[in-house]
Amino acid sequence: MRFFALASLISLVSAAPAASSLETRAQVLSETIDWPSSAHSSGNIEYQYRITPASGDEYTVEFFNSAAANSGSVYAYKAAAVGTGSDGSSVSKTLSAQTSASFTLQKSGTQVQITIDTA
Repeated sequence: MRFFALASLISLVSAAPAASSLETRAQVLSETIDWPSSAHSSGNIEYQYRITPASGDEYTVEFFNSAAANSGSVYAYKAAAVGTGSDGSSVSKTLSAQTSASFTLQKSGTQVQITIDTA
């Protein structure tokens, strides 16, 4: 009886759907961040970032100034986040534009979280 119950439990676990990958959760998010650069020295500016899946475990993250503040231009920051699989490992890469910063693309629950660390 115990063997049957254990076998049933194993079959239920193996039949459960796999955790959704980042591709199915790519989305447009926005938040206010402090981006310290000479062009944006006035303080907090609203930026938007977009996550788009490329091939395999590679993702493109685009940063742009949605308010086009101070200069009247929209700045784009692009970098590829190369993951190590669907286990939620964090990866980081350096962005270079008006200033340099790093981002971390990680899988957390049902969200894609980006943490921007100012240089």
